[in-house]
Amino acid sequence: MIVTTKMTEIDCQEPDQHKRVEAEWLGDNLRTVLKTLTTREQAVIALRMEELTFAEIGGFIGLKRESVRQVYEKALRKLRHPKRILLLHGFLSPSTIKQ
Repeated sequence: MIVTTKMTEIDCQEPDQHKRVEAEWLGDNLRTVLKTLTTREQAVIALRMEELTFAEIGGFIGLKRESVRQVYEKALRKLRHPKRILLLHGFLSPSTIKQ
């Protein structure tokens, strides 16, 4: 199978090449989806992925814990929007999509 990505053709006959192309595709789509969030939402999502608490994140970005939680919840709602999910559909489990 030949996959065209970023104007290059990659032969995906070998499993490692297929996984590399798949990972590149996922990364590109994740960046595209995250760019639809505000800068503050992107920061909160990134810091939560680093396992910081809402209070710790608030200290970094100058918000109270509850405000950070609200920004986080709003960002998650945006990420769960059907248009955004379509970009990541092949990588999400059915339970994630139904939320």
